[in-house]
Amino acid sequence: LHFPNAREYSFMFTLWGVLIILFLRSRHLYATDRDLTIPRESFATAKAVFYPSMIIAAAVFFLQFKFISRQVFLTSFTALVIVLCAWRAIKRVIVRLGISKGYNNFNTLIIGAGTVGRMLYQA
Repeated sequence: LHFPNAREYSFMFTLWGVLIILFLRSRHLYATDRDLTIPRESFATAKAVFYPSMIIAAAVFFLQFKFISRQVFLTSFTALVIVLCAWRAIKRVIVRLGISKGYNNFNTLIIGAGTVGRMLYQA
């Protein structure tokens, strides 16, 4: 099979992937924050994919790469958002199931009802 401009496409997608990884890391999306809801986490993930996508789109536009299809770019962007958000939602459900079964929960026995005991209870 012959893929025209395969080298340029692979460079663009590699750079795009590296930027997405950096943005996901900068937004602390490699850890599962128990305070975030699934929609808020999905929105944060979509934003972390959107910004690198705009950087790549600007680079393609200003470098005038005529061979890159807008349809391929938009399809890739949409697939990335759907897959990453779905993965985050699945991961969140798995973590919640683990928490409900006692995985990685830390219980504390508070002895006394003084000021420090009440502060620990409320935290």
